[in-house]
Amino acid sequence: MLPGCTPARALTIAESLRVSIAESSIEAQGRQWQVTASIGVSHFHQGDKTIDDILSRADMASYQAKQSGRNKVEGDADG
Repeated sequence: MLPGCTPARALTIAESLRVSIAESSIEAQGRQWQVTASIGVSHFHQGDKTIDDILSRADMASYQAKQSGRNKVEGDADG
């Protein structure tokens, strides 16, 4: 949740987070692991009744990011 954040700014923040994650690695069990993230971004729409409306769109956007090659940020249709 990014209160007061425009959809465009939220996408910029998500992209910055995605890059930071991709540039990091995790060491576990004596191995280096490269990690990436597929991030979905949404925002409040006028007709939203619950937070689940927004989370559902963000979830769908994250699956769209995964389906289009992973390690990406996708916004919902309006974001």
